[in-house]
Amino acid sequence: MAKRFAADPNTTMIQLANGGGLHPARNVVGGDFLHLVRFGIRSANDPIVRDSNRSLATCVSRENLADHPRRGGNHCLVNG
Repeated sequence: MAKRFAADPNTTMIQLANGGGLHPARNVVGGDFLHLVRFGIRSANDPIVRDSNRSLATCVSRENLADHPRRGGNHCLVNG
């Protein structure tokens, strides 16, 4: 069986495209998890999906975007 590699979000850095900069992985929130629901791989009621959706909703909330338009806080990657 092949070994699975999981990057440590506490030490891994992610380079965001289009001038987004280099950021710790734990501060980057993506919407790709929504594809798992769309393709029927995970239920919309799955605890991982619900927690991820809550994190994404917080990240893209009007208050967060007003306070941290492109700096500080989390960096949202909305692809869903």
